[in-house]
Amino acid sequence: YLADQSEGNPFFVAEYLRVAVSEGIFKWCDGRWQLPGQSDAEHSLGAIPLPGSIMDLIGRHMRDLDCRHRELVEAASVLGKLIDVDLLKPLLNESDSVYELLAELQRRQILESLGAGKYRFIHDKLREFAYSRINSNFRRALHQKAAEALELVLTWSPDQASAYPRLAHHWLRAGFLRKSASYYLKAADRARASHSNNDAIRFYESSIECLMRANTEAGADITVPLMQAHESLGELLTTTGAHDKAADCFHAARAHARAQDRLDRARLIRKTGTTFTARGQHTKALDA
Repeated sequence: YLADQSEGNPFFVAEYLRVAVSEGIFKWCDGRWQLPGQSDAEHSLGAIPLPGSIMDLIGRHMRDLDCRHRELVEAASVLGKLIDVDLLKPLLNESDSVYELLAELQRRQILESLGAGKYRFIHDKLREFAYSRINSNFRRALHQKAAEALELVLTWSPDQASAYPRLAHHWLRAGFLRKSASYYLKAADRARASHSNNDAIRFYESSIECLMRANTEAGADITVPLMQAHESLGELLTTTGAHDKAADCFHAARAHARAQDRLDRARLIRKTGTTFTARGQHTKALDA
């Protein structure tokens, strides 16, 4: 019965069993869980008001939360998969009772403790559901608070650089495109230095995307950072052998180089030429 109803999803199975226990279908007797007679068991299980979808299931899981617990769950969902209490507190209107609230959410099997002030959702679908229910304006405000709290916590941390991607994410979701681009660029440079090329490429591309979007904002001058991001991405792509894409990046960088910055333009022309040389296209290299 459970296999048919849950389609093998362990989260569904666990919830079905929890409901069956609360409805008295399963009973603890003589040191083990027992069902009534077989025919009665099938009838009883079929009578359980089981959710029809994963969202129905999660909505049922969350519906009885009061406003304080709901506020904490929503704030926690903004922080992502790993929830640090030190970062969670600044996102709450009242943080004095945070551990009491967390204990209740553990009892309700929404969050679980990882120790050392770290928590996570029992299932990531719970986090996704909670996040989707936040008002868009309030969500942006929470991401801004999360970014500011993270910057403050990491001010004196020797591991600050590891948080660059998270900071970029929060500032992006808060609507601060220039700040997000700056952290994505830092994250890309760090990943490149450690030879994590795929991560570096992804972060450079995210930085460029943020800067291009910021270019539509009034008074935004993104010429220099956009040139630098394209150039750095082109250099990395050159080392990976993606010379066609590298040439495109250097062309884009040249398009954003200021006319008076002749050294920048000359450097980018030379780098464009090297991409053609690497492909044996020497005439194009001279024309670059």
